[in-house]
Amino acid sequence: MAVRLLSRNTCYGKALVAHVEIWLTEKKVSLLQVKTVAATSSSKAYAQTREFYRRLGFQPLEVFPLLWAPQNPCL
Repeated sequence: MAVRLLSRNTCYGKALVAHVEIWLTEKKVSLLQVKTVAATSSSKAYAQTREFYRRLGFQPLEVFPLLWAPQNPCL
């Protein structure tokens, strides 16, 4: 899931997460895990992504340094 850069801070991302949470609840799913690039990456864009998910109540759980690539550690 992604929101284009020009559409950030417009509540589209929040609406997408809310929609998927409702859909998953209807399916009796009790956990939702998000994967993004970990804080060990220097990417400012992914720092914003992590902050977005933190504001929605997601918590960092585990980093997989080599799941995707060394330059893209998976959180």
